[in-house]
Amino acid sequence: MKLYELTGQYRSLQDIVANDETDPAAFDQALKDLQGDIKDKAENVAKVVKELEATAEAADKEAVRLCARRDRYKIRADALKKYLYSELTFARIDKVEGQLITVLLRKAPMSCEVKELELIPDAYRKEIPATWQPDRKAMIEAKKADEGLNIPGVAFITDKKILQIK
Repeated sequence: MKLYELTGQYRSLQDIVANDETDPAAFDQALKDLQGDIKDKAENVAKVVKELEATAEAADKEAVRLCARRDRYKIRADALKKYLYSELTFARIDKVEGQLITVLLRKAPMSCEVKELELIPDAYRKEIPATWQPDRKAMIEAKKADEGLNIPGVAFITDKKILQIK
């Protein structure tokens, strides 16, 4: 097999992986169709993994940037709404009709502000059940410290392998 054929196969694999609409069966078939020595295959698939991880990291950074931008827009919009509310209230204007937009100051629905929590009668309280989740890190640390430790409802997994790409 020629080098350009191998490169084409891995580029095809990368295109299939990058496409959100790819059928999982097509992905599996693309992996099976890869030709070459298992060591070369492993190295080249690992390169595709690294490329995808880098793309995911770049997407994460872009998402953070876009979230910050969204937040700035929301803050500016809120500031403009407060300004508009203040000016219309001061001018005692309840309605402004423009060609495209109508601005209204209307009566808000009733709301409730709790002043002293302890004084509220039981009839107006609702129970919110406490939630919890297992502290896996603490359990692992305890097991490492005491090999004989047996925690009910927990199975410690020691024979699992993970894939590491350096």
